Amino acid sequence: MKAGPTGLAAAFCGVLFAALVISGSAAGTSQDSSIFRRNAAFAEGDGLAGFEYESFLSRQASGSCLDFPTYERSVLFINNTADDSILGLFYPEEGTTVDDYTFRPSSSNDFVLEAGDTDLQIVEVEVNGQIAYNISIDFSFNKCAGITNFGLTVERNSDSSTFCSATFDYLVAGFCIYTDVDGEKTVYTGKDGDDTWSMDYTSLLTTPGVTFHSFFQYLDRSNSTNPIPANPSISDIVPEFSGRTSLIRYNSDSCNIAGGSYDGTVVANDEGCYQQFSVNQPGDSWPGVFYGVTFTQYISGSITIVYVWDSFTTDSEFDGSDEEPYMTYITLTVTGAPPPVVIQIVPDVAFQNVGGEKVTVYYLNTFNAQSRPLEVATVGSYALDVVIQDTEDMQIVNYTVAPGEGINLDWFVDVTTEAGETVRAIDLTEPPYKFDYYGLISLDPTVGPETGGIPITACAFPIANFDRERDQILFGGTPVPSEYITEDADGNCITFTLPPRFVIDEPFVYDVFVVVDGERTFLDTFTYLPEEITVSIIPSGPSQDSNNGTIWNLPPCIPSSYLGVITPGFVNTDQLQRRWEVVDLETGAIVPLSDDGASSIDFNGFDLEAGKDYQMTLEATFTVGDFTRSGSDTIIIRKGTSPGLGVDVLPIVPRGVTDPDQPLRVFVRVFFPEGDQCPFSINSTALEFLWTYNGVEAPVFSAESTAIDESGRTPTKLGREYVVQTPQLFMGANDVSCLVTLRDDPSITGSDTESVNIEQRDIEAVINGGVCEMVAYNSADLKVTGDQSWDPNVADADAQKNDLEYSWTCKKGTSPTSFPDDCGSQGASTDPVYTISSGDLGGVLDGESQVYMQLTLTASKGGVSGTSTVVVDLRDNGDSLPADPTVIIGDQTFKRYMHDKVPFYRNVQILPSTATFGSTVSYEIVEPAFETDISKFTTELSGYW
Repeated sequence: MKAGPTGLAAAFCGVLFAALVISGSAAGTSQDSSIFRRNAAFAEGDGLAGFEYESFLSRQASGSCLDFPTYERSVLFINNTADDSILGLFYPEEGTTVDDYTFRPSSSNDFVLEAGDTDLQIVEVEVNGQIAYNISIDFSFNKCAGITNFGLTVERNSDSSTFCSATFDYLVAGFCIYTDVDGEKTVYTGKDGDDTWSMDYTSLLTTPGVTFHSFFQYLDRSNSTNPIPANPSISDIVPEFSGRTSLIRYNSDSCNIAGGSYDGTVVANDEGCYQQFSVNQPGDSWPGVFYGVTFTQYISGSITIVYVWDSFTTDSEFDGSDEEPYMTYITLTVTGAPPPVVIQIVPDVAFQNVGGEKVTVYYLNTFNAQSRPLEVATVGSYALDVVIQDTEDMQIVNYTVAPGEGINLDWFVDVTTEAGETVRAIDLTEPPYKFDYYGLISLDPTVGPETGGIPITACAFPIANFDRERDQILFGGTPVPSEYITEDADGNCITFTLPPRFVIDEPFVYDVFVVVDGERTFLDTFTYLPEEITVSIIPSGPSQDSNNGTIWNLPPCIPSSYLGVITPGFVNTDQLQRRWEVVDLETGAIVPLSDDGASSIDFNGFDLEAGKDYQMTLEATFTVGDFTRSGSDTIIIRKGTSPGLGVDVLPIVPRGVTDPDQPLRVFVRVFFPEGDQCPFSINSTALEFLWTYNGVEAPVFSAESTAIDESGRTPTKLGREYVVQTPQLFMGANDVSCLVTLRDDPSITGSDTESVNIEQRDIEAVINGGVCEMVAYNSADLKVTGDQSWDPNVADADAQKNDLEYSWTCKKGTSPTSFPDDCGSQGASTDPVYTISSGDLGGVLDGESQVYMQLTLTASKGGVSGTSTVVVDLRDNGDSLPADPTVIIGDQTFKRYMHDKVPFYRNVQILPSTATFGSTVSYEIVEPAFETDISKFTTELSGYW
């Protein structure tokens, strides 16, 4: 009579057991004193050593033929299976044996235990000359959780009358998932192989959702036929997925497994949470707990979901024990061979007529396909660019857009499968994807003077719907002010006046976009041409003459190099032409150069004749389109006759008082005479350095070099770096000079001077610690603060916030990029803290469910100001307002920066303000959001940060 669990259920956990609460009762038909005496004798022997003697005698007073110990025991119904055994004694009537009886098991709840899932073992024992029988009953629970009464009845074979009986109340704790078709219940938790749930993919095409029954039995005897208890909560169940996981979409971070909603017929799942239990009551009566699964259509395979429920045993006898946590599992199989499908195509934009852009197609069921040609109506094939991913779960393919024209163009893909069969892919894009081409995308001209003022014509398909009150033209991230857009669109084109460069920003080169009804379209790259280009010759080796800044003294035998620096940096392209010329001023002869178009030229210590002056000129011409800009620089190189040192104070990049937030560091390089042809030599390289800052001498630094390299140049030693602390930095030009003297021969010297320009910086306006985007609700006041703004022109960190004045403005719109309207009565404020009450936020919404607000803070002091903006996503009927940004960006002095205005040379700290202990925070350095002057990063500030 034994039937036990087999298969994956046994392998899944390793240990199988059931939660049982057992109580026993026995009924007899005789009060014969001989039975009592026999039981008493047996109890006093060794056979029932574990029984309490007095209670044993009391139980036997009734003369029952079955005796089981009174005990309570609970084990967990894990993976939909459990085993249990109970032990007891059987006492036959005098003159009979066990063969004279029939033992009949029964179960009151076949959905928990069938009587046949038990095994009865009977062994004869002799105690004090009397015959009794040990009875062992083994149980196999493999159906569902719940409560059942197990009965064991002993019948006399002679007349089929009942000799005695015993009953046991079993509680099997856990849950199961099953179907109920016309009263026939089939359990699918803990099942494997042919016993798992399955359905053909075609049956899921119309209705992808399947609703199962479930039953929960708790250790406190409550169950899901009534409203379930709060603890343990079904929401605590953690699902773990394996197999074809793309069959069911589930985001463990955002989904509540008990978040399904039962409507009396089916369970509706939350978006992105396509397997959930329902714990709601849709009508007047409690319906129980149901389990809803929504399958991804056109996918086949098997997925196994393991449900781990740690809290199920909380405050029970299993709490804190070494037992495994409660768990069970279900395997769901979708059968059949679905055809190829396209689930997504990106980007959802119109493409240029000339083609060449990339489009990405996401497939299912094209794994290892021989080909996936993308055909677009009236255009033809898009060339395959690259297969990004080709796995069983998903295939991602890039195509190159072919030249074409038209809008709402249909498309198809005829997939040649791995087996050579051609099948047309099914379009599952939502909404159905159509290919669009713009008419003409252009920006004319793409270059113009930095003073602006010329007409610019922009053309693109969306411009036909351009609304000057709503839409924008962007240079990088900066909108063209409305006063420069004075004409309406003419068809797909619009003409506007080029703003001066200073109206837009500092860079010269910008990507230009048009934004129509929130949709952004790239037009072209525009270049502002400077009024002139600046050419500077930067010598390395000679020292600048203290009386004439255009003369550079070059001692004999000193090698030298000359770098041509052209600004602005963006002109350093193939469109820039350089021409170097070096002329002997005494004879007029031109010194031959190996490459007069190079970015720098070099001379060894003997290329130029001692005792002569040479004129060096660099001319540079930048040509783009019809525009040409030129510039030049000239210096005099005076080749000396007396031994000396080459001293070169490196150029100093303009900076602010605290921008960057570190002292000013000035470096000097020293060159010694070198070469076998040199008529004199220097035997000692011990040097003294005398630095001067704004005419004030600094202490003399000295260092003795012990390791001169082959070129004769000294390595960096003490004295070759001069540091000026920020309190000594003053606005304007500041001269830094260095006089280097050979200690063994003070007549051998060299000096150089550089000027550093300490520039005035804008006020750092900071909103809410640096946040650039926020979410607000009209159910709570909106409060933002600018009290962390600071003045970078003040060296004393404690005084940087003093005397600041604040001004706030508010604009609103229906998109996060366009804010054409004022916010009404909340339009301006001069307090550092800007508050809009919940009532006024309702007025800003003005009946809409969502609007976007742009709050602008201007912080100023003494004619210097700075601005920052924050975009507020204002929504109706919310609950709360985040008060702080997720991260704060600041420095070691606790100054804060707006997230979109962090200079790359700043020493900053990224602080996760909302992270709790144990959280993991990751960071990523990304490309600039729009065009920046990259040349500063690579040339002007090299070695600076």
